[in-house]
Amino acid sequence: MATDMLEQMVSEGVKKKPERRSTRLISPRKLRETYPRSSSSESVVLGSRKIVENILEGIDKRLLIIIGPCSINDPEAALDYARKLKRLSDEIHENGDNVYLIMRTYFEKPRTTVGWKGLVSNPEGLVEARKLLRRITELEVPCATEFLNPYVFRYIQDHITWSAIGARNNKSQPHREFGSDLEMPVGIKNSDEGGIVGSRNSIIAAGTSQDYFGIDDEGYVAFIENTLGNLYAHLILRGSENGPNYDRESVAKALRILEGVRKKIVIDGSHDQTLDPETGEKDYMKQEDVAFDIVDQRVEGNEDIVAFMCESYLVGGSGNKYGQSKTDKCLGWEDSERLVRGINKKLNL
Repeated sequence: MATDMLEQMVSEGVKKKPERRSTRLISPRKLRETYPRSSSSESVVLGSRKIVENILEGIDKRLLIIIGPCSINDPEAALDYARKLKRLSDEIHENGDNVYLIMRTYFEKPRTTVGWKGLVSNPEGLVEARKLLRRITELEVPCATEFLNPYVFRYIQDHITWSAIGARNNKSQPHREFGSDLEMPVGIKNSDEGGIVGSRNSIIAAGTSQDYFGIDDEGYVAFIENTLGNLYAHLILRGSENGPNYDRESVAKALRILEGVRKKIVIDGSHDQTLDPETGEKDYMKQEDVAFDIVDQRVEGNEDIVAFMCESYLVGGSGNKYGQSKTDKCLGWEDSERLVRGINKKLNL
């Protein structure tokens, strides 16, 4: 009797199991040919990459601000945000020019367990992302993103000025390998547990020529040889389960660990930087506290902090409103605008 019941359960389970399917993607080359980078976009991307490289070299003394949605789910709202950021960038350029703005255009969302994985988590999303990047860069707004899937960068990297490898992948061999193949500077975050040594090792690996298995421009699995190595790989501090790490002591410790590699640091103002020590909850409004603390450190003479990352959108918080984050809570536009102006003014004192 028990055997019959078990067999029935197994049979029902097999019937309910969905069939595994696969869909062949358009090749990176074909997508680029279908939606080519315009001459104006090319000029913006190449010019802004050079500016970021100069910031990482210490030649350009402006503070890089990487600001925008936690992740993009609505291209039209993202484009509206880009228009506002362009106007703010022009204003900043006319009033002190102490910061350089790049928009977060994050299309992949790493998940601790499960959940929405971002706009490019389906074939149509790759097309939407590329079309949006062209429209944003044609507004003369440089773009930043986090590369999560080792195949995605081939489809969109020609529109990206600055990139990141996240905390969950800071020791990942595939990410180190394709990081060495990226055309733009790449920041590597400390781990969720706060470790920086693994990030330092990744900076070294990404900066070295690599041979690895990936996909080529035709979309075929290929053995990629002799990557150039990413000479502008650097560290991003993003806090950890142990708490924030943007304070002076944490920054000094990170710089000691970075001895022998590029000693320039980007500070992510969100994620575990905003933990409330009493409740253990994240408060997205605390991004302002992080920003002005690192500005103080810059004013005091620490030029190794070269950038600040901020999660910001048209509407504050998270939810289902137009221009509101679907994932992490973001500063609203008015707060973001005030913050950027305040940073620019304080750096001009």
